Amino acid sequence: MMSSTVMWNFNLSVLNGPSVSVSSPAGLAVDAYDSINVAIANDGNPHTIQIVPVTSTDTISFLMVSSSQYDQSGTTPSQTFQYTVGSSATEITLDGPQFMMSGALVGLFPAAVTTITFTNKTANPANVSILVGRKAS
Repeated sequence: MMSSTVMWNFNLSVLNGPSVSVSSPAGLAVDAYDSINVAIANDGNPHTIQIVPVTSTDTISFLMVSSSQYDQSGTTPSQTFQYTVGSSATEITLDGPQFMMSGALVGLFPAAVTTITFTNKTANPANVSILVGRKAS
């Protein structure tokens, strides 16, 4: 298996406040990655997406999820957009782009994650992009 290097850079600025930039000069080595683009209907039903091969026992190194539509429950309580990772019962609110990396965060996922399940109760369908990196177990 040939490894890949994932480079990342974040710039955060507070209006009239501080700015912080962080990056990974050496990158993050992964054995494989998967990039998925999928449409999630706004029907309130769970939609399970295969994010790594079903036979994989690889460990997730990072997960990035972005969408054309985000949770609106702050302004309209019934318009939620959430997902669960693998067999976890913990719902994660998709209220903006999300990037999870580091053993501590990714370690919160159940072992051998192969799916993400989205439930979109917003007013519109969503085009979701998922990028997942993994290390061979």
